[in-house]
Amino acid sequence: MNSTNPPPLSPRAVIGLIVQRSTIELFDAYGVAVAPVIDPPARLPHASRDQLLGTVQLSTEGLRGKLKLACAGATLARMKPSPDLPHGLQDWMRELTNQLAGRIKNRFSRYRVQVQVGLPSATPAATNEASAEPLRDTLVYVFRTLRDDVIVSLSGGFDNANFDLKGGLNPAEEGDIILF
Repeated sequence: MNSTNPPPLSPRAVIGLIVQRSTIELFDAYGVAVAPVIDPPARLPHASRDQLLGTVQLSTEGLRGKLKLACAGATLARMKPSPDLPHGLQDWMRELTNQLAGRIKNRFSRYRVQVQVGLPSATPAATNEASAEPLRDTLVYVFRTLRDDVIVSLSGGFDNANFDLKGGLNPAEEGDIILF
């Protein structure tokens, strides 16, 4: 029997797996099930009135882009751990965007792609004029909940990065205890 290694995944496929797993795990951590939609759209889907858009800048050597998370207010309200956040759902959207960026950053580091994460912002998605722009260097992932869609996009040409899977010890996972 001839054993051969499977061909390596393309950077776009690696990013797709990372973004999908990170998004599914993030929403699952707050009790909301999401499932990826198989066929990505040719354009960013138009935002509905009740969606919020979280945005955070990601950068690495020679690449700078934005991670965006769009989600309906009803889904955010189901996930929100406390009704006491000062600015309500926008604060919660910033927090979720930050957590998603952190998960993606940790997984990118396994492939020797070191990413710096900026400060997240959140706005009503309907005010985002870029939603009708054609996709150039933007990767778009659509997920479905029982009631609405969740959209994650990553711009900046990260699919041109060199993803080289590290051997040895994995970096810490969310919730791991690190002893010094």
